[in-house]
Parts: sequence; C-alpha cells; structure tokens
Amino acid sequence: MNNKKTKLVLLGCLNIQNRVLHEILGKVQGVGVRLKRCDEINAVGGKVGIDILLIEFKDIAKINNVSIVDKLVIYNTPDDISEMQLMEMKNLKGVLFTSSSHEHLIKCIEHVSQGGMWLPRKLMVSMLTHLLITTAPCHDILDLLTRREQQILQRLVNGYSNQQIADELFVTESTVKTHVYKLYRKINVRNRREAISLMKQRHTSFEQNSDFVVNTALEYT
Repeated sequence: MNNKKTKLVLLGCLNIQNRVLHEILGKVQGVGVRLKRCDEINAVGGKVGIDILLIEFKDIAKINNVSIVDKLVIYNTPDDISEMQLMEMKNLKGVLFTSSSHEHLIKCIEHVSQGGMWLPRKLMVSMLTHLLITTAPCHDILDLLTRREQQILQRLVNGYSNQQIADELFVTESTVKTHVYKLYRKINVRNRREAISLMKQRHTSFEQNSDFVVNTALEYT
C-alpha cells in the first residue's frame, strides 16, 4: 500500500491568514502541507521537491519562475480576471476566487492532488478552444493565419466583442476590425457565426469535449 503523501507548499508571509490556511489544509487526507516564504522558493534552482504550489494571486509576480512546479493553484483571484490572463499561467491546475469558501479550498486541493483540475468552466472551454486551434493539422487553412489573427480568432470564438479584444491585446478597435476582415477572407467565412461553425466542423469532438469540460468544472462558476 502506497502511503506517500502529496507535498503541498503554501507560499506567502508567515501571518495569521496563512497559518489558518495551513491548519485548514492539514485536514486534507494524503496531503502534507508546509508554509514557505517566496524567497525560499526563489533560492532553489530548477525543479523543487513539491507536488502542488498554493499561492495568493497578488504574490505570483514575486516568484521568479512558476514552472518549477508541476501543479499551480492560486487563491484570492479577482472575480473579474479574464480567461486569457489565466491561460498564460504555466501549470495552472486550480483557481480559487476571493469569494471562494474554505470548503472549496479543501475540495480543490483534493481534486488537484488526485490528478484533476479545479478551474472555472469558462476557462476550461477557452483552453479547449485554444487546443482546437493550435493542434490543427499542418495543412489546415488555419496555418494561413498570422499569430495575431489566431489570437483574435480564439477570442471571437469565445464570444469577445471587437472592443474587448482590442482592450486585451492593447490595440485599437479599428486594428481588430482590419485583422478580422483579413482572417475571414483567409478562412473563407463571412461573419463570426460562420467562423465558430467552421471551428466546430473541423473538430467534430468539440461539442462532446466541451460538455465534458463543463460537467467536470466547478459548480459555483
């Protein structure tokens, strides 16, 4: 029988909040918890000997390289954060918002320690869409798109307006419209609806995979 515990490090200051979190996490079966400061992790070169890194969203910038761990879980995440911002975080396996309860924290760590993920359904669908776009065959017409056009297409499929795309990519709305016009011509569609339909047709498992992702996502998102 394997009694090896999952090694979890709660990263942050040695304050009352983190000591309370440390005590709560100690209730998760099969997980060993340690509380460390950010500078202790940064001092370690290469991969660290932990399985899960739990860190407050505001402290992520203090870590030199979050990819040193295989499973990253962030808490106190702003409710208005975009899916694209979260997708840029390497090895992200769990997201807890400022409104999340202690019960959600425990369930999140249980899921992640068992190889699962605890992510908002919108993020899961965005990740799936990104996968469908980036894993297309080399001869696919999507290869005709520039990197910027693929970024815009991904956001179009996820329901972003032109202005929202412009805000997130730090360009003007007119620039977005120009890119949209060009990518529509390249993939031979006339509008957003046809672009979404094309993506679904090119990956017939999209609907099934999306349903699976939504069904395994958090109930409270």
